[in-house]
Amino acid sequence: DFISYLQRICAGETRTESINETNLDTAIHNAIMEHNKDRYYKGVFACESHTVLATEADRSANSEQIEILTVYALALYEEYNLSEEGIESVSGGCVPVALTFNVAENGYELSEYWEPGDGSQYSDDIRKKFPEDILDEVWNPQDYVDAMTAENKQKALEFSAQKGDFKE
Repeated sequence: DFISYLQRICAGETRTESINETNLDTAIHNAIMEHNKDRYYKGVFACESHTVLATEADRSANSEQIEILTVYALALYEEYNLSEEGIESVSGGCVPVALTFNVAENGYELSEYWEPGDGSQYSDDIRKKFPEDILDEVWNPQDYVDAMTAENKQKALEFSAQKGDFKE
């Protein structure tokens, strides 16, 4: 289940099997967690929240079945630690992502995890990759970021309540 998965992440265990999930939201979550696990300062608890802005489906020529699904989303990944005041976000980042999944009967398998380049490439990369009709949401994500930050904090508080180590 989700809590035991988070506990394995906190214990430093990594997921080595191919990400292949039947639930798209779970597949997105797992892709973000796996991609970011070694990128930031390690806290005692890692979590993510994401907001799907759009999806694009490529269908097979002979049928209506979706073979490839690209998810355009904002992803917020954070690592939390203990502090005298309670929980504290110690590292992480929010970035637009394009996740491409191969779709099969048994679920979604990640084939590409895309993020824009840094610096001067950032805006051009996003314009080239993301559908034009969602660019305003990518350029002005604050409402989404606020909601995702609150969601991550709630996840950290729930985890801390189980551990008994954090204050609310």
